[in-house]
Amino acid sequence: MDACITACLACHRAWVEGIVACLNKGGRHATTAHIQALLNCAQIFA
Repeated sequence: MDACITACLACHRAWVEGIVACLNKGGRHATTAHIQALLNCAQIFA
């Protein structure tokens, strides 16, 4: 069970890092719809 929790937290962290990268890149990568989709994915692993 601990391995599963660790894996989920790692996935969540990767999604959040991706969100930060998109926001830093800007443009179409930082649209509300795009960021919301990434946040939804990150939430799955939270």
